[in-house]
Amino acid sequence: MKPQYFLLILLLVFSFNTAFSTNVVDSLINLLQNQTENEKYHTYLDLSVQYRGLNTDSAIFYVDKAIAISRKLKKDELISQALNEKGVCYYYNNMQNTALLYYQKALEIDKKNKKQDDVAIRLNNLGLSYSALGNYSEAIDCFFNALKIDLSKKDTAKIAIRYNNLGIVFTKFKQYTKALEYFKKALNIDSLNKDKSLYSARLNNIGMVYLKMGKPNETINYLNKALEIDKKLNNNFNIALRYNNLGKAYLALNQYNDALIYFTKKFDFDNKSSNNNDLASDFLNLANVYFKLKNINKALESYYKSINIAKQINSPDLIIENYYQLSELYKVKNDFSKAYSYIVKYQQLKDSIYSVENYNKLIDLQNRSQIEIKEAEINLLLSDKRLKILELKQKETEISHQQTLRYWVITLFTVIIISLIILFLYYRNKSQNNKQSLEYNLNLYMQKALSQQMNPHFIFNTLNSIQYFLLNNDKLSSNKYLTKFAKLMRITLDNSQNEIIPLSKEIESLNLYIELEQLRFDNKFSFEIVNNVTIDEDLISIQPLIIQPFVENAIWHGIMHRKNSEGGKLKIQFNIIHNSLKCIVEDNGIGRKKADEFKKQNKPEHISLGTQITESRIDLINKLHKGKLNINYTDLCDENNNSTGTKVEITFPL
Repeated sequence: MKPQYFLLILLLVFSFNTAFSTNVVDSLINLLQNQTENEKYHTYLDLSVQYRGLNTDSAIFYVDKAIAISRKLKKDELISQALNEKGVCYYYNNMQNTALLYYQKALEIDKKNKKQDDVAIRLNNLGLSYSALGNYSEAIDCFFNALKIDLSKKDTAKIAIRYNNLGIVFTKFKQYTKALEYFKKALNIDSLNKDKSLYSARLNNIGMVYLKMGKPNETINYLNKALEIDKKLNNNFNIALRYNNLGKAYLALNQYNDALIYFTKKFDFDNKSSNNNDLASDFLNLANVYFKLKNINKALESYYKSINIAKQINSPDLIIENYYQLSELYKVKNDFSKAYSYIVKYQQLKDSIYSVENYNKLIDLQNRSQIEIKEAEINLLLSDKRLKILELKQKETEISHQQTLRYWVITLFTVIIISLIILFLYYRNKSQNNKQSLEYNLNLYMQKALSQQMNPHFIFNTLNSIQYFLLNNDKLSSNKYLTKFAKLMRITLDNSQNEIIPLSKEIESLNLYIELEQLRFDNKFSFEIVNNVTIDEDLISIQPLIIQPFVENAIWHGIMHRKNSEGGKLKIQFNIIHNSLKCIVEDNGIGRKKADEFKKQNKPEHISLGTQITESRIDLINKLHKGKLNINYTDLCDENNNSTGTKVEITFPL
C-alpha cells in the first residue's frame, strides 16, 4: 500500500490552519510586542503552525516558547495543546518516534483532566504516527478508542475521519470488505458536508480498495467522480493524486500507455513542488510501467530512485514493493543472484510488519471493539432522532423571531465568503502569473542563447574553413570537420528542447564546439577538458547552453587577443563539490580588463550578449526553481600583478 493511495493529510484533526504565508508570519510577530503572556502563548502556537512542514526548526523554536509560557502559567490545557503541536511538527518531518513521545505526554495530561474531546484528538494523532511506522495493531487500537469517544460526543465530522482511518488500516491488512464498510460510512457522513474535498477523498479511497480487489473498472468509475469534484474545486494537489491512481487502474487493465500518461502528470506535479514523499511512489509507478513495456534499463533506474527516497522518508510499504519488483526484474535479466537477494529482503521486511502475530492482534482488537462501536452507533442514531424532533418543535416557536436575524447573518456571511474568495483568487492568480512570466522569460532567453550559439558568423566561418579543405582536395579533413559541424548543430538543437541534459551531452557539445573554433583560428590555441566526476555522467543533469558562452568569451576576447598569437590555452574542468557540480573555464588570455579596453577601442558600439543572456537565464532559473546556480569570476595575475588570464566558476546544484 503506497502513501498516495489515501489522503492522509486530510485525516489530521489539528486545531490550526497549515497554510504558510509570509504576511501572516510578519503580522503575528508584530503582535508579540504588546501582548500578555496568555496572548503570546497563542501567537507562538500560531507561528509554529505556519512553519510546520516547511521549516521544522522554526516551528519547534516557536512551539517551545509556547510550552515554556504554558508551564509558567501552570495551565494543563495549554501545556497539552502545545505538546500536541510539537508532536505534529515532528510528524510532518517524518520523525514519528519523537512525535509519539509528545502525543503520549499530551494524552496523559488530557486523561488526567478528563478532556475527552482532546483525548480523541491525541489518540487519532498517535494512530497516524503508528500507521506511518507500520505498527498497525497499535494504530487500529488508537483509532477505535478515538471513535468510541467521538460517537459518545456525536461529533459526526470526527467520526467520519476515524472511519476513514480504520478503512486505511484494514486495507493494509487486505481485509477489503471491512475496509469498504468503513470507507462507505465515512462517505455517507461527508456527503452531507459542505467541504466536498473530503467527499472526493472518500471516493478516492473506495476506488483504490476496488483496485486491490481486482476491479479496476470500478476504481476508474470512483476516481473519475472524485476527479470531477477536484476540478470544480480547482484543487491541483488532489487532481495530481487522482491522476496517479488512474494510472494504477490503467496499469491493472494492461493499458500501459494510458498509465504512463497519468503517472507522468503526477510526477511532473511532485517534481515541481519537490514533494519527496510522493516522488518515491512516482518513481515506483513509472518503473512498473517501464517494466511492462520491457524498457528494463529505465525501469531499473526508476526502482533505485524510488527505493533511495523511500529509505530517506522511512516508508516500509514502498521499500517492500520495490524489493519485490526488483526481484522480478532481475529474474527477467537472468541475474538470479540479485533476484534471490531482493526476494529475501522483501520477505524479511514484509514479515516484520505484516506478521501473523500482528494480524491476530488486529483481529482481536477488531472483535473486542466491534460490539462497543455498534452499540454506540445505535445510541447515536436514536439520540439524533430524538434531537431532531425536539429541534423541529423549537424551530416552530422561534422561527418568526429569528427570521430577520438569519437574513442579516446570511448576508454578512455571504459578503465575508465572497471577499475571502476574491482575495484567494487574487493572490493565487498573482502567484500563477508570476510563475508564468518567469517561465515565459526563461524560454525567451533559452531561444536567445540558442541563437547566440548558432550565430551566422560562427556558421559562415566554420563552413568557410571546411571549404578551404575542399579546395585543397583534403577530403579526409573536410569530411571530418563537416561531420563534427553537423553533429554540433544536431546536438545543440536537441539540447535546446530540454530544461536539463546529461553532463555527457554537454561535454560532447563543448568538445565539438572548441574543435571547430580551433579550425577557424588555425589551431592557434590548445584545449583540455578534464572530467573529475567519478559517477556516471548520464546520471548528472545540468541546464543546456550555460557553459558555451563563457568558453566562447575565453577564446574570442581572451586567447585571440594575446600578443603572441601562438600558445593559447583553454582548460575546462568538472568536479563534484558539496552536492554541487562545479565547472571551471580557465584561459591564459589577456584578461577581462584588457579585453574591455580592446573592445572600447575597436568596437565601442558593440554589446556582448552571450554572457549577458546566460546570466539573465541563471537569474530566472534560480527564481523559478529556488536554486543556487551561480557564476564566479577570477582575474588571474602573476607575481607582478600582470594579467595571465581569466577563470570562470559555474556551480550547478545537484
